[in-house]
Amino acid sequence: MKADFGAGEEAGPTGAASPTNPVETAPNTWRCSESSHQGDHPEFADRGCYETSFGGKGIFIYGGLELDVGYAGYDFRDNPTTPSESYRDMRGRFVIGPMLRHDFGDSGYFLEATGQVVAWLRDRPGSYYQVNVDDVWGKIGHTGSGASNWDFQIGRFMTWRVYHKGLGFDLYTLEDSGALFTPGASNGVYGVHTYEVNYIYERRAPNPPVPGEIAGRAAVHYYPHRSLGVELAGAYGGAADGLYNTVGGRLAADFHRSLGPVLVRASAGGEFRVQEPAQRTLTQNPTTQEYAECSDCNVATQKGFGGGLILKWGPAEISGSIARGYELRHAATSGTDDPEHSARVPQDTADRTSYGGYVELDPGRYLIKRALILGAGLQHSEIVRKTNDYQTHLQGAAYVAFPLGFNGAMVKLVLSRAELDNYQRTSAVGAPLVLRHTESAMTAARLRLTFPF
Repeated sequence: MKADFGAGEEAGPTGAASPTNPVETAPNTWRCSESSHQGDHPEFADRGCYETSFGGKGIFIYGGLELDVGYAGYDFRDNPTTPSESYRDMRGRFVIGPMLRHDFGDSGYFLEATGQVVAWLRDRPGSYYQVNVDDVWGKIGHTGSGASNWDFQIGRFMTWRVYHKGLGFDLYTLEDSGALFTPGASNGVYGVHTYEVNYIYERRAPNPPVPGEIAGRAAVHYYPHRSLGVELAGAYGGAADGLYNTVGGRLAADFHRSLGPVLVRASAGGEFRVQEPAQRTLTQNPTTQEYAECSDCNVATQKGFGGGLILKWGPAEISGSIARGYELRHAATSGTDDPEHSARVPQDTADRTSYGGYVELDPGRYLIKRALILGAGLQHSEIVRKTNDYQTHLQGAAYVAFPLGFNGAMVKLVLSRAELDNYQRTSAVGAPLVLRHTESAMTAARLRLTFPF
């Protein structure tokens, strides 16, 4: 018998961890064994808790299904020439891959490698891939007692989450995207997205501000204490499908432990990255007729910091997060008076700020003796450009989630509403500031089935 994640009070943060008694060592992180010191960070999942097991010594197969069925309505209140829009959405993916592991005797050193294949639900015409990859990485490290736990990981993977949004804002979903800025749910421009210290978080950076990233990731993880993990990650490779080189770093820390009956998770991180053209720009000096290489033409940088706090006590969980990002891009060409430097592009030089939180309650553990989670979350994001244009995006979600009792499988219904306010400068530079205000909104519902294995 494996862990029953829907067993309400039967599964709690007490006693020794075992397959029949999963212990919640940090908010939403469960263990069914004590075989490894590493873990308990936001991305950790103990596969020993899972009902199904495919594999043997040194290898197992893992993955899962995520399937969404949703509906969204979009309206543009201040543009009478743009009609309202509806979007019937079905999307999902099935991920599968092997995990290879070799332990070097009793030394504590190990080597791991994985490659995940992703099959997408939607059959989109054109040159889109229906099957591609998720994680592809290798890892070497050491596990043992005390402060000797570390690993080095390199390849394609997500870094640690430090901005927490609860069960209501899954990545790449209707409520995660929010309201439209320009029409077209399938190809339009959405409002400013939540900044989650995510210039180096996902497998590919968001576009904008990093177009067409093809860079890989590398990270050192260190666990000086069972309750503390540190991740120093980097991005290295190309962007804009190879027209640009990019490099950057991200430092994240995650503290988690139980303080009496309260489970606490505190996360924080900061990041910096730069994109520069693979081929430099040359500018001719009209006086000397000499060519000079522009050091910052088409160079862009992104940096930011943020964090979040989760408190969980019995059936109640509450969280808050805040983050701020800064983006800068230089012009494509320099001036003849200073051929080695270019000016900043005001439209692409901006500050992003996001903050929000969520509340979740589990009345099911008392009413039906199984988990039944009710929750609500709210996120506020804004971007202010050097042109004085700015956007504010308010996104809210209410949801009910029913864990199915095995493998972390879950059925979830999410109702969401997003409102976007856009302020665009219409006055000339140097003239008194005049802004044109437009509004748009989204109302959506989404049903998700999650089945990891």
